[in-house]
Amino acid sequence: MTDFDTNKPIYQQIAEDILKKAVRGEILPGDRIPSAREYASQKLVNPNTVVRAFQDLEREGLVVVKRGLGNYLTTDTTRLEDARFQLAQKTLIQCAKDLRELGYTTKQIQQLLSQQLEVMK
Repeated sequence: MTDFDTNKPIYQQIAEDILKKAVRGEILPGDRIPSAREYASQKLVNPNTVVRAFQDLEREGLVVVKRGLGNYLTTDTTRLEDARFQLAQKTLIQCAKDLRELGYTTKQIQQLLSQQLEVMK
């Protein structure tokens, strides 16, 4: 992810990227997360931006800082499942808003979603 959305702070996008990797299982509970310097180097951003993303994730209880050892994804699977649900809700809300702006009714949105899920089987 080096193509950042200009309408959203980069640190939020980085935190969301890490969270998405966690809920997809690319980062497992208890796994070490790259340091802020490593992550900043990979994403071509300022390390302070990554530190801010890590701080937000730590505040939410999703990242555990082990002084001198690094940052680790929480082992609290309930917290990770809650975060996964929140990401899904956020995605669905945005999708519904976008479709409403296109003039779709609730019933039409439900039909579109059902059709898309069938196509994706």
